[in-house]
Amino acid sequence: MDWRYMLQIMTEEIYNEAIRLHEDIRLIEYQLDEVEKRKHWITIATPYKKDACYSEEFQMELVKWLENKLEDYEIKFAQLGR
Repeated sequence: MDWRYMLQIMTEEIYNEAIRLHEDIRLIEYQLDEVEKRKHWITIATPYKKDACYSEEFQMELVKWLENKLEDYEIKFAQLGR
């Protein structure tokens, strides 16, 4: 879909949602690329400071969840403005 057309039909709310989804999609794709190509673990930041290493099982479940979220967000993004 042409971006100029999208700008004409978008409300500010839809525009803000599109920006948020696009940024989330970009970040998820980056994280998944780091896991797949560089074999890096995904870093989880929380206010709880403790040296803990998540199990491989947990990491792989997180990767699967991110893949599912990426698919969901791409669908939502494509449906904006329809």
